[in-house]
Amino acid sequence: MYLAFYRTLLLPIRRLLLPVVMFIARIESLREETPTLYLETVNTDKLASDEDDTTATIAAFLATFRRSVRRRYTHMEQTFKASGLVHEAVPCETALNLSQVVPNMWRHERRQCMADKRNVYEEFVKRFLVVTVVPDGLLDYYYNNDTRELVAVQLSIQQGAVLHWFMYFCNPNQAKSGVWFHGIMLALQRGVVDPTVCYVNAQVHQNESKQNAGLVAAPHTDNDLLAKLYPWSFTRLIPGSTRQLELWKRQ
Repeated sequence: MYLAFYRTLLLPIRRLLLPVVMFIARIESLREETPTLYLETVNTDKLASDEDDTTATIAAFLATFRRSVRRRYTHMEQTFKASGLVHEAVPCETALNLSQVVPNMWRHERRQCMADKRNVYEEFVKRFLVVTVVPDGLLDYYYNNDTRELVAVQLSIQQGAVLHWFMYFCNPNQAKSGVWFHGIMLALQRGVVDPTVCYVNAQVHQNESKQNAGLVAAPHTDNDLLAKLYPWSFTRLIPGSTRQLELWKRQ
């Protein structure tokens, strides 16, 4: 309650900070000389007015992937359904629950930093500040259907014509449950059906996994493309029509 109050009170300042956050993300890719993974959606037929058109749009989009990528998503869908997880999309401004999110963030960062030999405290604090400061975000919560334990969370934001698949945290014991592929496919489909989105930006790192999910690498030297992927603009709310897309619903 108090967190929501202060986040609302500081919302104008937080909106001013967002372009700076994305500029820092772009600078990090340049400093590390790593590509940004993205998908261009401007050439995809966009969402019309009803559910049938949405389904047709998504089906046409999935058909553009290589056969190996489609097979991987089919396998991950089966894995996700067998894992007993359920998904819920909620607005970050009003539904951010730090008591549930922070433990997942910590476990995820501790696992990643042990593998990459980075300082877990530094990496955790940076991501905690982003999650709590970035405005107009959309949270995807993943729960164990039996215990209602939160096992994974991702954060997406829309900035101008770019949908950022921005943050992802998963309990290590669910790392092979298919939740990562569910999350990234959900973000891609949101970008495809939203007529205001031209690019889905999946940020840097985990290059091989993201390319296996159908994303394309933008070299850190391609300044024109990076300027489009990291625009200097404010956030906008992700519309409800794309926020509540159903994906891999359990039978």
